[in-house]
Amino acid sequence: MAEVLTTDLTEGILSGDGIFDALMRANKAHLEDEFNKNRIKGPEYSTVYLGSLNTVMQLSLQLLLERQKVDLEAQVLEAQLLQAAAQLLQTEAQTALITQQNLNSVKEGELLDEQITKLIAETDAVIQNTANALVEHDNIVAQHASILANTEQAEQQVINLKAQLPQITAQTGLITQQKLNLVTEGMLITANVTKTTQETANLSKQNLLIIEQTSMANQQRLNAVTENATMLTQQDALRKNTLKVEDETLQVRQQTANLLTQNSQIKAQTGLVTQQAVNAVVEKAVLENQVCKLKAEFDILTEQRAKTISETGLLQQKLATEKAQVLTGIAADDSVIGRQKSLYKAQSDGLARNAEQAATKIMVDTWNTRRLTDETGTLADTVNKLSDKHVGNAVTKLLSGIGAAIA
Repeated sequence: MAEVLTTDLTEGILSGDGIFDALMRANKAHLEDEFNKNRIKGPEYSTVYLGSLNTVMQLSLQLLLERQKVDLEAQVLEAQLLQAAAQLLQTEAQTALITQQNLNSVKEGELLDEQITKLIAETDAVIQNTANALVEHDNIVAQHASILANTEQAEQQVINLKAQLPQITAQTGLITQQKLNLVTEGMLITANVTKTTQETANLSKQNLLIIEQTSMANQQRLNAVTENATMLTQQDALRKNTLKVEDETLQVRQQTANLLTQNSQIKAQTGLVTQQAVNAVVEKAVLENQVCKLKAEFDILTEQRAKTISETGLLQQKLATEKAQVLTGIAADDSVIGRQKSLYKAQSDGLARNAEQAATKIMVDTWNTRRLTDETGTLADTVNKLSDKHVGNAVTKLLSGIGAAIA
């Protein structure tokens, strides 16, 4: 904005170019013309001159200030025009953004449809997995019942073996006692054999004595032969008895070995049954854990199915919201999106009305200024487009924009 100078008002000389100088020359010319026509007498001339001087001074100051005001208003208008252009660019950018958002919303809608289809397929898969888990749970329950039956049978076998254990222990003790008796008899037989061997040695010595005494009497030889035959018979009997005892000892040993083998087998069977019982208890615990796990997985699948249903509903609601942002006739007028659309439209219309009102006000202000300062017909000038016609067009556009009736 240009600075207001005193020379703009007056240069201090009659031929100056200031507003006051020019107006006073025009005023003086009019006064002289009126005086020459005797319309103003001598005493009145000073009064009219002073009045016109004050009026011209006030009008000069007013015109100078009005020019400054018009300059300021022109700058304000330029700034408003720039602001309107910026708002227009912003509106265009927002429009492009909304268009892009609409396209994105359509793509998001398609993506949501795909996600919904995927979620439905996953839900079906979860339902199928749940059915399979239930079937597997039934199979595990059946296996658990079978294992319980086997466990009961093994426990019954353990009970039977425990009931037979005293009898087997008694038999083992009896066999041990028989073995001890046989060992005692064997020791006795061994002692007899030793005694018999000693006696045989003595008999041999006697035979040698008999042979050496061959010259003895026949009666003594016969007696010796008889005694020898008797001793041989007794030796054969002792040998047979020894063989019998040895056979009985071998039988007892075999029976003992068989009993020990049976005892080992019984112990092995008892350990096996005990291990089976322990394994059955462990398997029972494992099956119970599997049942708990399957129940937990079933609960998780149920929760996932409920979550999937909730997410599906949320995605459908989001799809409806996105469609309402890009399509008309979906969102209700009293909804958030409907009110936002109404607000955007009102803001857009308000920007257009503000631009119309600003332009019309500037043209009307210039018309007022020109009307007060120019009576030579410059209002009809079309160079700067500030004539009555252009002002009228601006006012007509303003009235049509606000919906006012035009006469």
